[in-house]
Amino acid sequence: ALLAAAAAVAQMVATAKLPPPSQLAAHRAGRDCWVFFTLALVHRPVACALLGLDDRGAPEAPNDLDTTLGLALKRGVLTEAQADAKTDELARGETTEAQLCAALAPLVAAAAKARAKDAAKASAATVKGAMAALDAAGEARDPGSVVEANVFQSSAMLAYWCRELGTGVDLEAELALDNVKRAMYRTMAKPLGEATIRKGGFLNQQEYLEVLQPRMGGGGAKGGKKGGRKEKGGRR
Repeated sequence: ALLAAAAAVAQMVATAKLPPPSQLAAHRAGRDCWVFFTLALVHRPVACALLGLDDRGAPEAPNDLDTTLGLALKRGVLTEAQADAKTDELARGETTEAQLCAALAPLVAAAAKARAKDAAKASAATVKGAMAALDAAGEARDPGSVVEANVFQSSAMLAYWCRELGTGVDLEAELALDNVKRAMYRTMAKPLGEATIRKGGFLNQQEYLEVLQPRMGGGGAKGGKKGGRKEKGGRR
């Protein structure tokens, strides 16, 4: 819901027919939504929730029957009737808790992985749509490409979590960026996004420069002050 809301605001920035004062307010809202989303993505539990995983991240085999059955129901491995049948088998002594866990845990883990993969692909499609809308709108709608820059950085952070949490989805590939945008993504959005995750918060100006200098010939990051950079892929 958080990503969908941010994408909807980006679409508003790019396409809504608004009077100039309202357009300016919309642009600020778009910036703020994606800045907030970027900040939220430094937190592993947020990424897990976005990808349909529990807070522990990659699905692991649960080690008790109540947890196993609960996750099997939640992830569609069992229906309520099937879960009741399993507990009846246990009550009759036809199986043990350990045997039920051993049988269900791989199915639960596989369902979680499939769900995470679907969520990652859906997230990529949502981000891709926001990118396309902002790119088509151009400078008049997104002065300084500020909103677009935050969308790029958010996408790089999502890509990081897709790898870290084992979704099996290459989010960068899903975005199908052209050569120019791929270069911006890899030289700006990806290093800045991953540095933001490592820090657990926004980079200050010195940290921003330290991340980018090695990728810009050691000459410093040019092209805008903190608060509205033009480089696509750097946060506001």
